[in-house]
Amino acid sequence: MQMRFGELLAQYRRRAGISQARLARMIHADHSTISRLESGSRGPSRQMVLAIARALSLSNQERDKLLLSARYAPGEE
Repeated sequence: MQMRFGELLAQYRRRAGISQARLARMIHADHSTISRLESGSRGPSRQMVLAIARALSLSNQERDKLLLSARYAPGEE
């Protein structure tokens, strides 16, 4: 079973040791954005998923997994 986007985002963010507020600043988003993404009350744009992947220094495989969980085709911009 595929992990939900918010759950996967939270897992990657915690692994990186980055707070929700810091990640939001890193991607130039409102401070509540990451909380909403992780809870599932907001869906990300493809560009936001890619910005998050860069900010968290995800591998290409991890980035693609995050894209798929947000229902976007894998691959770079």
